[in-house]
Amino acid sequence: MSKVTVERIVNAPIDAVWSSWDAFGDIKKFNPNLRGSHLLAGSAETGLGAERQCDFADGKNYVRERIIGYRPERQLVVDIYEGTVPLKTATGTFDFQSLGPSKTRVAMRMEFEPKMALSAS
Repeated sequence: MSKVTVERIVNAPIDAVWSSWDAFGDIKKFNPNLRGSHLLAGSAETGLGAERQCDFADGKNYVRERIIGYRPERQLVVDIYEGTVPLKTATGTFDFQSLGPSKTRVAMRMEFEPKMALSAS
């Protein structure tokens, strides 16, 4: 399993940052790699079990994701369970921490297993 971690400081209070992430179907509003995103039919708007589709900017690829961990203003865990990207499994964990009245730390940890692994010969 491979892991990637990225961390950013956002100049906004935690409730505003959480609000943007909690609008689960609207990730396209702040992710420049996406052409579109929407909730899947019958999905809750957010919380455990909410599902969305993210369409990449290339117009060809997509992923479907579901929330499998949900702690408001603290943590969001998303399972990438289907798509055209070459992943066997992938889980993104997003941790949110208030650093004061107008600063929030967002840390993303992605754990994934590619469909085809490289092997040493």
